[in-house]
Amino acid sequence: MRSDPGGMSDPQATSDKSALSVAEVLRHDIEHTLETRHAKRGTRAAKVEERLKRLGQRLWDLSQRRPLVGVAIAAGGGFALAMVTGVGELAVATTFGYAAYRVLALREEPREAIRQVARELTRGE
Repeated sequence: MRSDPGGMSDPQATSDKSALSVAEVLRHDIEHTLETRHAKRGTRAAKVEERLKRLGQRLWDLSQRRPLVGVAIAAGGGFALAMVTGVGELAVATTFGYAAYRVLALREEPREAIRQVARELTRGE
């Protein structure tokens, strides 16, 4: 477990970590992960890591400019998860996509977005 929750030890981060939202910490962690490299330079692993992280960075940047892309990625991930577990794929993919929309486009906290989606599903809205 990390000693610095949320990885917010960089000098530009706010000093009051309690004021940070879960979404801010999550975004920072994603950006930090995409910027760091762990494989030894010059190795095949480094080349693969660089390509994957470059692709990830492009997708992340695109999802920030166009939240619908992030929604599609989340829905696709939900669909893949549902296929592996055998659950109703379309229902799970739609639920993941809608929750991602609430987080990326409406800037809701992930926990609140999940609660809201669950409320709406149980009320049949």
